[in-house]
Amino acid sequence: AEKQATEGKSAEAKRYNCAQAREAVTTYESGQRVMRVRPDGERYFLDDAQIAQELAKSRQLVQENCN
Repeated sequence: AEKQATEGKSAEAKRYNCAQAREAVTTYESGQRVMRVRPDGERYFLDDAQIAQELAKSRQLVQENCN
C-alpha cells in the first residue's frame, strides 16, 4: 500500500511537472518579452539568448515528464 501511495504521488508530480514545462515552452515560443524578478525585487527582461536557453531547458523537461 505504501509503494502504491508513493507511485501515485510520483505520477501526480510528473503530470504537474509536464503541465508546467509545456506552459513554459508555450510562453518562450510566443515571442513575447519574458520578465523575471531578482531577489532584491527588481524586475528585468530576458534577452533572446536567455529565452533560447530557457526554451531548451523547458523542452528537455517536457521530454522527461510527458512521456
